[in-house]
This record gives sequence, C-alpha cells and structure tokens, in this order.
Amino acid sequence: AIQCVNTPDMMAQMSGASPSRGGLVLPPGKYTAEQQRNLAVEAKKDGYVVLRNHLDKDILQKWADAFAPMLQETIKDETESQKDSNVAIGNRGPGRFYITLPFCAPFSDPSIFEDPDILAIVQHLVGEDPSLCQLATDTPIAGSEYQETHRDTPPLFPDMDHETPAFQLAVNFPLCDVTLENGPVEIAKATHTYTKEEGQKQILENKVDL
Repeated sequence: AIQCVNTPDMMAQMSGASPSRGGLVLPPGKYTAEQQRNLAVEAKKDGYVVLRNHLDKDILQKWADAFAPMLQETIKDETESQKDSNVAIGNRGPGRFYITLPFCAPFSDPSIFEDPDILAIVQHLVGEDPSLCQLATDTPIAGSEYQETHRDTPPLFPDMDHETPAFQLAVNFPLCDVTLENGPVEIAKATHTYTKEEGQKQILENKVDL
C-alpha cells in the first residue's frame, strides 16, 4: 500500500527530526562537512549552486516514468478546457505546465528529500529546522514561449528597501537530459541580493550575465 504524507510535521517525523525542536542529524554525504559549507557560501554569494551528477539516475528515471502520464493527462485536460480559446494551451503560459506531485512513491523517496548534502547546504542557508513546503514540476514542451527573467516569490517584508537573507529555497533537478536545444534554466547571478526592481534594472542594462 502507498502511504501519502503531506504535512511538515509528518515529514519531519519520517526524517527522524522532532517537529517541535527541529534539527536533523544528517548521515555522511558525498561531500565533506567543509565542502558542504563551501557550497553554501557559493550559494549565498551567487544565489545558486550546482551539484553535478549528484542524484541517482535510476531513481530520476522512475520519477520520469511516473510523471509522463501525469503530464499527458494535464495536457489533455488543458486542451479540453481551452478548446474555445485562441491562446496556445498551458497553465503557466503557452506550452508550459505546472503540476504538483503527490507525496507518494516514487516521489516520496527519502534519498531525494533527505539527501544529506542538499539538507546540509539548506541548513547552512536557512537554519536547522527547514520545512519542505512544496513538491512540483514546471515543464515547457516543444513550442513553448520564452519565459522572461522573474522571481518566484515576493519579498518577505515588502516595505523594506533592501532584501532579507534567503528564507525560501528551490531545489531543482531535471527528469530528462538538459541541453541548449530543450531550454535549460537561466539564472541572473547574484541578483538575489538586490530588490526586484534593481535586479531587473541590472539585467536590462546588461550588467548581469544569464
């Protein structure tokens, strides 16, 4: 039987942490503690860090196989709901689909959400009691439009004239080979320390490379 878990407390219990006190005790990862700290420093400086060839390809293939029919079903539903529209189908823009994944096998694999290196980096950035608040996909298909550079979340305190330290992180990993031809993600390096307006200004003035 498949068990679905969808609350931070239950996920914390699965990972061996106390929901009330927090603080995961992590097993050894592929990186040393010093390397994990250095990766966190890089993420804090640049706004992102890349762990190359990190996750198990066989596990990612299981995710891809389970996700494929979900994507096709979503495309079918969107096609039906938008059949009278002149706009290309998609729930995140033309040819782009956002799908929330169920926290069930194979998507509930602890080797992904309890990866010791990723959790160590996350803890260095946001503290020892992080919560997994979302598990989802964002999939552009052939014919999708270019997505403008943007931020995923609003500022924590909109009235402040400067950015806070990181409070929400994204851990992104592809379920297919990523090439220049199929639209890899672009990141405006180190703009996470700017306000949204200043970051966009830096990009428009070509002061920041993507």
